[in-house]
Amino acid sequence: MSKYYSGLLAKGISPSKQLSFDILVLKRYSDTDGPWKLFKDNLVLYTWIDEEPQKLLTLNFIVSKGKVFAKLIELASLPKAEQEHWKKFQIDIM
Repeated sequence: MSKYYSGLLAKGISPSKQLSFDILVLKRYSDTDGPWKLFKDNLVLYTWIDEEPQKLLTLNFIVSKGKVFAKLIELASLPKAEQEHWKKFQIDIM
């Protein structure tokens, strides 16, 4: 299995495939004041230009029964450090 989600895309796995994660994957983002902002159904990475926040990236997800579901294409767009974090909480094995 590839270390990064972008590698799975390169292997031809469908970009729309949904992967499941333990809900604890989101704790990292609710416990920090960093560049990530956690919302009900997405995670947004911001940067600040001239004191105004600008969205750099949005990861959409669904929360259901203690699990988080996200599409492979969106996971592959995360920075590699974030992909490694999400991998630790992945439930389904590809």
